[in-house]
Amino acid sequence: ATASCSLTIVNGSLIYTREDLEAISLNLTGSYTLMNDIDLAGENWTPIEGAFKGILDGNGYSIKNMTIEASEDKIGFFRYIHNPAVIKNLKFVNVSITSTRYKIGAIAGYSITGVAGDDKTIKLINIGIESGTIHGIGEVASLIGDIADCSNSSEKTIITDCYSNAVLSTVSSY
Repeated sequence: ATASCSLTIVNGSLIYTREDLEAISLNLTGSYTLMNDIDLAGENWTPIEGAFKGILDGNGYSIKNMTIEASEDKIGFFRYIHNPAVIKNLKFVNVSITSTRYKIGAIAGYSITGVAGDDKTIKLINIGIESGTIHGIGEVASLIGDIADCSNSSEKTIITDCYSNAVLSTVSSY
Protein backbone atom coordinates (compact mmCIF):
# COMPACT_ATOMS: atom_id res chain seq x y z
CA ALA A 1 0.00 0.00 0.00
CA THR A 2 1.24 3.44 -0.86
CA ALA A 3 0.43 6.30 1.46
CA SER A 4 0.14 9.79 0.15
CA CYS A 5 -0.06 13.13 1.80
CA SER A 6 -0.59 16.65 0.59
CA LEU A 7 0.48 19.93 2.08
CA THR A 8 -1.57 23.06 1.60
CA ILE A 9 -0.09 26.42 2.47
CA VAL A 10 -2.79 28.86 3.44
CA ASN A 11 -1.98 32.49 2.65
CA GLY A 12 1.69 31.80 2.11
CA SER A 13 4.48 30.36 0.06
CA LEU A 14 7.37 28.12 1.00
CA ILE A 15 10.77 29.30 -0.23
CA TYR A 16 13.40 26.71 -1.22
CA THR A 17 15.45 28.32 -4.01
CA ARG A 18 16.80 31.57 -5.42
CA GLU A 19 13.99 31.48 -7.97
CA ASP A 20 11.45 31.26 -5.14
CA LEU A 21 13.04 34.35 -3.52
CA GLU A 22 12.92 36.24 -6.81
CA ALA A 23 9.23 35.36 -7.19
CA ILE A 24 8.43 37.42 -4.07
CA SER A 25 8.34 40.38 -6.48
CA LEU A 26 5.16 38.92 -8.02
CA ASN A 27 3.20 39.37 -4.77
CA LEU A 28 4.65 42.03 -2.45
CA THR A 29 1.89 41.50 0.13
CA GLY A 30 2.34 37.73 0.42
CA SER A 31 3.55 35.61 3.30
CA TYR A 32 6.78 33.68 2.74
CA THR A 33 8.70 31.11 4.80
CA LEU A 34 12.23 29.89 4.11
CA MET A 35 12.50 26.10 4.30
CA ASN A 36 16.30 25.84 4.07
CA ASP A 37 19.43 27.96 3.70
CA ILE A 38 19.65 29.59 0.27
CA ASP A 39 23.02 30.29 -1.35
CA LEU A 40 23.00 33.22 -3.78
CA ALA A 41 26.67 32.81 -4.81
CA GLY A 42 27.62 33.13 -8.43
CA GLU A 43 25.17 35.79 -9.58
CA ASN A 44 24.56 39.39 -8.54
CA TRP A 45 21.32 39.73 -6.53
CA THR A 46 18.84 42.15 -8.05
CA PRO A 47 16.96 43.87 -5.19
CA ILE A 48 13.24 43.12 -5.16
CA GLU A 49 11.48 46.11 -6.70
CA GLY A 50 8.36 47.73 -5.31
CA ALA A 51 7.23 48.23 -1.73
CA PHE A 52 7.28 44.94 0.19
CA LYS A 53 4.30 44.89 2.58
CA GLY A 54 4.20 41.18 3.34
CA ILE A 55 5.76 38.74 5.77
CA LEU A 56 9.13 37.08 5.28
CA ASP A 57 9.89 34.45 7.92
CA GLY A 58 13.41 33.10 7.66
CA ASN A 59 12.36 30.20 9.90
CA GLY A 60 15.88 30.27 11.41
CA TYR A 61 17.57 29.78 8.03
CA SER A 62 20.15 31.91 6.20
CA ILE A 63 20.51 33.71 2.91
CA LYS A 64 24.17 33.25 2.04
CA ASN A 65 26.57 35.06 -0.27
CA MET A 66 24.22 37.86 -1.37
CA THR A 67 26.23 40.14 -3.65
CA ILE A 68 24.83 43.42 -4.92
CA GLU A 69 26.80 45.81 -7.10
CA ALA A 70 24.64 48.79 -8.01
CA SER A 71 24.68 52.40 -9.07
CA GLU A 72 21.19 53.26 -7.74
CA ASP A 73 19.76 54.56 -4.46
CA LYS A 74 17.76 52.32 -2.11
CA ILE A 75 19.65 49.05 -2.35
CA GLY A 76 19.28 45.88 -0.25
CA PHE A 77 17.54 42.52 -0.46
CA PHE A 78 14.42 44.66 -0.94
CA ARG A 79 14.62 48.18 -2.38
CA TYR A 80 11.73 49.35 -0.15
CA ILE A 81 9.77 47.96 2.75
CA HIS A 82 6.46 49.49 3.72
CA ASN A 83 4.00 49.02 6.56
CA PRO A 84 2.78 46.45 7.56
CA ALA A 85 5.90 44.44 6.53
CA VAL A 86 7.27 41.87 8.96
CA ILE A 87 10.69 40.32 8.42
CA LYS A 88 11.79 37.85 11.07
CA ASN A 89 13.96 34.88 12.08
CA LEU A 90 16.43 35.40 9.25
CA LYS A 91 20.21 35.48 8.91
CA PHE A 92 22.36 36.89 6.15
CA VAL A 93 25.82 35.33 5.84
CA ASN A 94 28.67 36.88 3.83
CA VAL A 95 26.85 39.84 2.29
CA SER A 96 28.73 42.02 -0.17
CA ILE A 97 26.81 45.17 -1.07
CA THR A 98 28.37 48.06 -2.95
CA SER A 99 26.56 51.05 -4.42
CA THR A 100 27.78 54.34 -5.77
CA ARG A 101 24.69 55.99 -4.28
CA TYR A 102 22.74 56.41 -1.00
CA LYS A 103 20.36 54.41 1.23
CA ILE A 104 22.08 51.03 1.43
CA GLY A 105 21.27 48.16 3.84
CA ALA A 106 21.19 44.35 3.83
CA ILE A 107 17.41 44.12 4.35
CA ALA A 108 16.30 47.22 2.45
CA GLY A 109 17.55 50.53 1.21
CA TYR A 110 14.50 52.38 2.46
CA SER A 111 11.49 51.90 4.73
CA ILE A 112 8.41 54.04 5.10
CA THR A 113 5.52 53.82 7.54
CA GLY A 114 2.25 55.57 8.18
CA VAL A 115 0.51 55.07 4.88
CA ALA A 116 -2.94 53.39 4.52
CA GLY A 117 -3.77 50.34 6.57
CA ASP A 118 -4.60 49.40 10.11
CA ASP A 119 -1.09 48.36 11.08
CA LYS A 120 1.16 51.33 10.52
CA THR A 121 4.35 49.61 11.72
CA ILE A 122 7.18 47.71 10.11
CA LYS A 123 8.66 44.96 12.26
CA LEU A 124 12.17 43.49 12.02
CA ILE A 125 12.52 40.67 14.55
CA ASN A 126 15.45 38.33 15.24
CA ILE A 127 17.53 39.20 12.17
CA GLY A 128 21.27 38.67 12.04
CA ILE A 129 23.77 40.02 9.56
CA GLU A 130 26.41 37.41 10.35
CA SER A 131 29.23 38.68 8.15
CA GLY A 132 30.11 40.77 5.13
CA THR A 133 30.58 44.32 3.90
CA ILE A 134 28.11 47.08 3.03
CA HIS A 135 29.37 50.18 1.21
CA GLY A 136 27.70 53.25 -0.26
CA ILE A 137 28.14 56.99 -0.60
CA GLY A 138 25.86 57.77 2.36
CA GLU A 139 23.01 56.50 4.54
CA VAL A 140 24.63 53.09 4.91
CA ALA A 141 23.38 50.73 7.63
CA SER A 142 23.34 47.04 8.48
CA LEU A 143 19.58 46.54 8.21
CA ILE A 144 17.89 49.53 6.50
CA GLY A 145 19.72 52.42 4.85
CA ASP A 146 17.04 55.05 5.54
CA ILE A 147 14.06 54.76 7.88
CA ALA A 148 11.33 57.30 7.10
CA ASP A 149 8.92 56.95 10.00
CA CYS A 150 6.05 59.38 10.39
CA SER A 151 5.95 61.56 13.49
CA ASN A 152 2.90 59.78 14.93
CA SER A 153 4.11 57.39 17.64
CA SER A 154 2.01 54.52 16.26
CA GLU A 155 3.71 54.79 12.86
CA LYS A 156 7.20 53.37 13.26
CA THR A 157 9.75 50.78 12.37
CA ILE A 158 10.23 48.39 15.29
CA ILE A 159 13.57 46.55 15.42
CA THR A 160 13.79 43.76 18.02
CA ASP A 161 16.61 41.28 18.75
CA CYS A 162 18.61 42.11 15.64
CA TYR A 163 22.39 42.32 15.30
CA SER A 164 25.13 42.81 12.73
CA ASN A 165 28.77 41.83 12.33
CA ALA A 166 29.01 43.44 8.88
CA VAL A 167 31.66 46.05 8.13
CA LEU A 168 30.04 49.31 7.02
CA SER A 169 31.77 52.00 4.99
CA THR A 170 30.81 55.28 3.42
CA VAL A 171 32.65 58.14 1.76
CA SER A 172 30.26 60.76 3.09
CA SER A 173 30.25 62.41 6.47
CA TYR A 174 26.43 62.48 6.28
